[in-house]
Amino acid sequence: MLDMITMIGSPTLACGGGLATSARADENAPLATDDALPHDCGVATVHLIHGYLGVGKSRFARDFSARSGAALISLDEWYLRLYTDGAPTPHQDYELLDRLTGVLHGHWPQLLRAGVDVVLDFGFWRRSERDMTRELARSVSANHRLYWVRTDDETALSRCLTRNDHPGSAFIIDAAAYRDLKARFEELGSDEPFEIVET
Repeated sequence: MLDMITMIGSPTLACGGGLATSARADENAPLATDDALPHDCGVATVHLIHGYLGVGKSRFARDFSARSGAALISLDEWYLRLYTDGAPTPHQDYELLDRLTGVLHGHWPQLLRAGVDVVLDFGFWRRSERDMTRELARSVSANHRLYWVRTDDETALSRCLTRNDHPGSAFIIDAAAYRDLKARFEELGSDEPFEIVET
């Protein structure tokens, strides 16, 4: 259900069955290139979901997975299930997070190798994470697509505060955390092909 989501650009059907667009945030941003877009429907694709807190990444990822049949892997969901037992938490243990990320990075390329499309709801805040993921996709001869999910700060913060009413299903984020964590968020580079999802 994409009632809250607008794909910027003209949607087309990707090989995995999902919606795809060729879109730019501005005139200087690159369109998706041959390296990023699937042409052979026999080749699996990994879909990278990028965006800041509260922008609607997980909802978009779930809907995209349901519509396309791609396997969904959510980093936050795995972390919360493994390490918090449903208890409300405002913090991530970065050592545990790195260990979990390493395990998942060893897993999803095997799905691609088996011909299964994958949606990675990882946030991809750091350029180095995006580069590594693209390289892993190339290492198994798979395609990759990058989606920038975004909305205005007022809407995103409101969603974060609303989620705090359901502890255990998401991390607790207050206004101060929303502001401070932006220092860790690296926006997409001008050389990174991407597609925009406005929520």
